[in-house]
Amino acid sequence: MGSGHFPQEGDKRAAYFQQIKIFNSKGHAERPLLSALDRSVDRPDCYKASTIYIFKKGSYMFYYGGPGGCLD
Repeated sequence: MGSGHFPQEGDKRAAYFQQIKIFNSKGHAERPLLSALDRSVDRPDCYKASTIYIFKKGSYMFYYGGPGGCLD
């Protein structure tokens, strides 16, 4: 999943999401509250996810990924 690198390898290697938005019931994008965001990794033996960071202009980002090879 991702680039094949763990999150701690940073933006030159690890995959990431930035400027995270949530769509409301009217289809409008909104910035989520940081307290409403939760990190969840269902296969920590296969990949990891960093903490959620405040990115530029108050938006959020996180790194994720792992070397792959998990098939079950």
